[in-house]
Amino acid sequence: MSGGINEQKKEEFRKRLLAWFENNGRKDIPWRKTSDAWPTLLASVLLRKTTRRQVEKVYRSFIARFPNPEALALSSPIEVERALQPLGMEHLRAEGVVKLAKQLVNSFKGSVPSTARELEDLPMVGPYTAREVLCIAFGQDEPMLDRNMIRVIQRVFSFKSARRRPNTDPNLWAQAKELIPEGKGREFNYAIMDFAHDVCRARQPLCYNCPMNSICDYAPQVGVQNRKL
Repeated sequence: MSGGINEQKKEEFRKRLLAWFENNGRKDIPWRKTSDAWPTLLASVLLRKTTRRQVEKVYRSFIARFPNPEALALSSPIEVERALQPLGMEHLRAEGVVKLAKQLVNSFKGSVPSTARELEDLPMVGPYTAREVLCIAFGQDEPMLDRNMIRVIQRVFSFKSARRRPNTDPNLWAQAKELIPEGKGREFNYAIMDFAHDVCRARQPLCYNCPMNSICDYAPQVGVQNRKL
């Protein structure tokens, strides 16, 4: 997509998405109930290569046992592995999170840094996790560009990435950031995440009952009539 996003369509998308989230968003996910940097970072790291339901099984007890990087850095590997066993790959996960905690202690006195560069230099932290922390913990309007957000943007706005891995496309990151309403990064990211999971699904999307279907570029492909803004 070139020339930027149509402003009227962008505003309509935001309005409909946030209205949908108000009535349908998940309010019971434990890590969404905090904006503290350490729990936010830890949840993002634990969610890698597993499901939300699996992480929910260990998240509260893990945070209670390791409430800060210092506690985790001083723990025994066996203790951490046992705590993470329900997620699978517990040895690798335990090794990674302990290494992360130790670097936070050694380089940042136990605090989580607030810049993308510093965050991405940490073990187990890539562009997505870095921007999740910046958005949720530090209030920056950064996109949490995962495959779910990518799918919604590609369908609604016809964005076509030339990259084999679209999440590495700087144009897509820029387009995603442009969509975020000022000061509502946290709400917007959670909304698009839940919307992608419940409505704009990878398989069998609910296009006929979708609040976006009259403005979505993908809708006509499945026989849903829309109107262009």
